[in-house]
Amino acid sequence: MKNDPFPPIRITSDAPQAQPAVAHVVLEKFVWKLLVLTAFTYVIWNERITIQIGAVPVSSDTVLDQAMQQKRHFLGFWDAFQRGEEHQIVMDSLQRWTFAIDPGYAVRHRVGQQVVDQYQQDCQAFIQKFGPVAIAEMRRFKIPASILMAQALMESDAGCAMFVRESRNYFPRTCEHLECNAEHFTDQEATVENIHVFPGLWESFRAQCRHLTGNAALKNLIKSGETDFRVWARKLSKQKYSPDPNYAEKLIALIQAFDLDALDARAEKQR
Repeated sequence: MKNDPFPPIRITSDAPQAQPAVAHVVLEKFVWKLLVLTAFTYVIWNERITIQIGAVPVSSDTVLDQAMQQKRHFLGFWDAFQRGEEHQIVMDSLQRWTFAIDPGYAVRHRVGQQVVDQYQQDCQAFIQKFGPVAIAEMRRFKIPASILMAQALMESDAGCAMFVRESRNYFPRTCEHLECNAEHFTDQEATVENIHVFPGLWESFRAQCRHLTGNAALKNLIKSGETDFRVWARKLSKQKYSPDPNYAEKLIALIQAFDLDALDARAEKQR
C-alpha cells in the first residue's frame, strides 16, 4: 500500500483549557452599583431642564416638577439601597390612615415599620388635637363627632395634605360666596383650586357641619336624633357625598380602628 502523500494534520496545544470566569459576579455587582451611582449623580445635578424650540429656549416648569419629584423618589430609593432595603420605597401619595383600615398594606407593599408607626402617630396626634372640636360641633349640630373626625382624617390626610397648613381647611371646603377668602394650592402631584382659607383651626369644622345640615336627608337624621356612625356613613355614601363607592366602609373602618365612637360618647355625657 502506498503512503499517503498528504497525511492528515493534527493540531495539538499545550495551553490549558478555558475555565469559567470566577470574577464575573463581582464585576457584575460593581457595574450595577456604578450605574446606580451615575444615575444618582445625574438626577442630583440636573435640576434644570430646558426644551429648545427653534432658536428660543423655553423653560418647562412642568418637566422640572416631574424631574424633582423623580429625584425625591430616587433619593428615597438610594437611601433604602444603601441600607440593603431596595424594595422599601414609600410613595408621597400614600395616605396616613391607609394602614389603619388596611393593616396588610404595609406587608404587601414592603413599607417599613418606622413609616407605619410615624403615620399612625400623625393620625393619633390629629385626633387628640381636634377631638374636642368635633365633640363641641356634635353638641351644637347633632352630627356624630366620630363622623366629623373620620372625614377630616381622610380628606386632610390627618392634617398633612399640601393645602391644609396654609388654609386650615380639613375637608376641604371650597369657597361658595364672594366674600370667601380663596386660594389655589399646587404641589408636584396635584392642584387644588378655590380652597376656602379659614382664619382659625376650628372654623372649617363649623363650615362642614353647616354644609351637612343643608342636605335634606341628613337633616332628617339630625331631627330623629340618630347618632349611630354606621347609619350616618351609609347615608353620606347614599347621598353621593363622595364618588368613592367604598366611602361608607372606609369611614366605618376608620372609626373602628381609632375608636372614634368614644368621641360620640363623650359628647353625649357633656349634654
